[in-house]
Amino acid sequence: MLGSGDPFTTFVATLSFWIGAVASIAAAYMMVARISNLIRAALALTTVLGAIAMMYALLGADFLAGAQLAIYIGAVMVLIMFAIFMTPGQIDLPGLVGRGQRMGAVLVSLGIGAISIWVVIYTPWKLRDTLLDIPT
Repeated sequence: MLGSGDPFTTFVATLSFWIGAVASIAAAYMMVARISNLIRAALALTTVLGAIAMMYALLGADFLAGAQLAIYIGAVMVLIMFAIFMTPGQIDLPGLVGRGQRMGAVLVSLGIGAISIWVVIYTPWKLRDTLLDIPT
């Protein structure tokens, strides 16, 4: 979809990308930092995995998008939910992480984010002039 000549298709694909990216980052943040209920954290993980499947679909990798939906969301998430329900007394987790460990995690996250942004900006990416016409 991305890279097609049609401006409407490009607009819809770009809008879908940004909606999926923001939803995925917000769900990942809530899953890690804010949600203490394991069921809700698993559902947030489902949102992240669904957004990844949408990214695959936008990039034209139809097989990977379908596999992401079927395997990770369809099977792995059901298994995770089943394991959560079968473990007695583990649905609500108390805050076990101290302030020092949170600050360390924030520093490591910022470092990895800065390195990732640097790599994306300064890597000479090779771009194709035309789209591939072979099925994925």
